[in-house]
Amino acid sequence: MTTRRRVKLPLIKGRHPAARDLTTDDVAGVLLKQEVAASYDDLFRSVSGIAKEMQALNRQAVQAYTPIVEDILRTRSRDVNHIEHTLDHLLDFCSHASALALFKKLCRYYWEIDPAATARQVHAYRDMWDAEDETVEPGATP
Repeated sequence: MTTRRRVKLPLIKGRHPAARDLTTDDVAGVLLKQEVAASYDDLFRSVSGIAKEMQALNRQAVQAYTPIVEDILRTRSRDVNHIEHTLDHLLDFCSHASALALFKKLCRYYWEIDPAATARQVHAYRDMWDAEDETVEPGATP
């Protein structure tokens, strides 16, 4: 159990005459709130910086994988290892709309070659990116 001491503050010009005396706990609480606010500001700046870096990385991935996907489609490649490797790598960036569009485009193409493998890729996407609370009713199309 902590003891509370009253701290008598010197009269400050402009201080309301009915202002109460502050305890050390009151002062500590104010200081703690200031520290927490500063910590939240630092955390927010840090998270914002990370988010910007992730967006830049997503854009780089799209720039890198667009020609690969376009080449697979243009040449009508049937190299399943190359296609699955590309899909596996794109999957990491599917939080970005452009990467997801590439992933879907390649899946649509790959469906004609190997529907079962394409279904596995789609399930991998859903496992990684779909929200936990989303449920599909039996008989409904996802």
